[in-house]
Amino acid sequence: MITHSFYESDNRVARYAEALAARGDRVDVLALRRSPELPREENISGVRVFRIQNRFRKTERSFLAYLWPLFRFLVSSSWWVTRRHARQQYDFIHVHNIPDFLVYAAWYPKLTGAGSSWTFTTSFPNSSPANSARRPTECPRPC
Repeated sequence: MITHSFYESDNRVARYAEALAARGDRVDVLALRRSPELPREENISGVRVFRIQNRFRKTERSFLAYLWPLFRFLVSSSWWVTRRHARQQYDFIHVHNIPDFLVYAAWYPKLTGAGSSWTFTTSFPNSSPANSARRPTECPRPC
């Protein structure tokens, strides 16, 4: 699993990963590292958590400063998954998003036959037709 979040505080990722581990699957999660006290690699409830990028505080003040850590995480996770998959193939890669382009981190396993999926999660309840009581063709306000 690849997630641009902190494993400890992202309950949806933790529950999903721990359910797979409890089922007997080998689960690796690539995530952010919240503080220097947290180890870079840790086993939590049968899930191997690899914190591949530090994110100790938010200091972005411009659009490029915001994009740079996202791009670094994309490159780091892609490199990490590619190396790991070359040694011991993954059956499946699950990418938890936002950012949307993080799905490209799984390019190599996908090319070599691994399955992949992408979870799009939004914090705005009515931003997606699937999350809304409205029909998809209905306008949210007069058009």
